[in-house]
Amino acid sequence: MLSNQLTKKEIANPADLTDMVSNRASAAQACALLRALANEDRLLILCQLAQGEKNVGELEQSLGIRQPTLSQQLTVLREEKLVNTERKGKYIYYHLASQAAFEIMQTLYHLYCTDNNPHPQQKSSHLKLKRPIPSGGEKNGYNHDQTG
Repeated sequence: MLSNQLTKKEIANPADLTDMVSNRASAAQACALLRALANEDRLLILCQLAQGEKNVGELEQSLGIRQPTLSQQLTVLREEKLVNTERKGKYIYYHLASQAAFEIMQTLYHLYCTDNNPHPQQKSSHLKLKRPIPSGGEKNGYNHDQTG
């Protein structure tokens, strides 16, 4: 929970929120994305991939997640179309593929990894986020084709 209350300027247009609430398809899409993000290992994986593509060995080394768990969580992220893969030689590289996940990662980064962090002991200001790489289409209505 944030320590400061939000001002009206910081809150989305109430009509926009009403549209989402009244649209079950949009709510289902948001829930699917949030379910995929609601696992600490998957969130850490996405945080790493938001900085650029990595192979399983690089993810295992940087996150300290054992390979079987890492593979299981990458499968979930792939099935949800949040990450894509690309073979380069004998390695398979993973990269962030979802614009929606990227935007949520940006928000989480700004809330927890910058000076706005309500938990300063968890600050990590060296993170550089990179836009997702388009894959030609996304499950759950996520749009890859936005550029930044």
